[in-house]
Parts: sequence; C-alpha cells; structure tokens
Amino acid sequence: MDVETKQLSRALGRVAADKTLELIHLKYNWGSLRIWAAGTAVDIKAAGSWPDVVSIERTAALALKQYLPDAAVTSLRVENGKLYARDFGLACVIGEHPEENEDLVRRQRDLNAAAAALASYRVTAAEIEELLNEASPENARLWGPNDGRVIEDVAKAWNCLAAHGVETSAIRRLIDRKTRESFKSPVVPL
Repeated sequence: MDVETKQLSRALGRVAADKTLELIHLKYNWGSLRIWAAGTAVDIKAAGSWPDVVSIERTAALALKQYLPDAAVTSLRVENGKLYARDFGLACVIGEHPEENEDLVRRQRDLNAAAAALASYRVTAAEIEELLNEASPENARLWGPNDGRVIEDVAKAWNCLAAHGVETSAIRRLIDRKTRESFKSPVVPL
C-alpha cells in the first residue's frame, strides 16, 4: 500500500502522542488508511491492499515515524508478522479485531519476558509457548488486569514456601478464601 510520507508521519505522531497507549492500529478501507488508538483517529489517503487490522506497539510507531524516508510516497506492506515501510520492519499483529490484537501482543510480550527470565535454564521461547498453549483457561480467569499486586504478593510468599512444597495455586486459594471471609465477618467498631 502506498501513502504520502508527510501524512503518515503526522498521523503517527498525533496518534502516538498519548504515552499511556500500548498499541496503534492501522486499517485500510476504500482508499483510506485509518490510524487510531483509544479516542484518536486519523485517516490518510492510501492506495493498494492491506490485511485486516494491523496493530503495532506505540514505541514502534514512533520509531517508524523517525525512520520514514524523504520520499513523497512510502510503501507499506505486511509480511511474516512484520509491518514494513520500505525495508524497515516492525513486529506487528494482524487480526480482525483490535482487542484480540492487544491480547496477542500482551501474550507475546509476556512470553518473551518469561523466556528471558528462564534463559539461564536453557528454556526457549518455544517451550514457554507450549506452556501457554497447555495453560488452563479457568486458571487464566482467576487473574485479572488489575491483579498485579496480588501476583507480586503470591510470588513473594511462594519464594519463601516453595522449598516446603507449597504451590502458587494454593497460596492464591488461601488469599481468595481469606478475602471472602473478611466480607462475611461483621465489622467490629473501634
């Protein structure tokens, strides 16, 4: 797909300006490339073809903006999980729905971080991928996006108790039970 370089640069800069964003989405529709995230969207003229929604990390969008050539037109293409602007490639996720793309990017980021944490044990990213594929959806539902503090607390407790055979799931069940109990017991005035 071909787009005007200046328009692409301005659109990326405008949409990626919000530092709280994780992903920027690109979608082609009838001669227009929409670049959006959260509440900001910019449409620019485009010609060519494009897969469904292409999502890239905000930092990658800013890197792309810096890399753009001086040419009037920039050719964008998606190939082998990467978004290319001429010969500059960025990791991307392709899907029909931006929300699913965000989940896939988070999954890949977590996979890479876990592989890096276990690299000294010669654990590969492919083996972490296998763990993720075998993981229980029921267990995944136990943890929400706002459970960072609970996860840290469980990890700290497990660090102390693992040598004694205690599993993280047992610690989580204990926390859940105690939380439920605290809502059942009457509040005692001071």
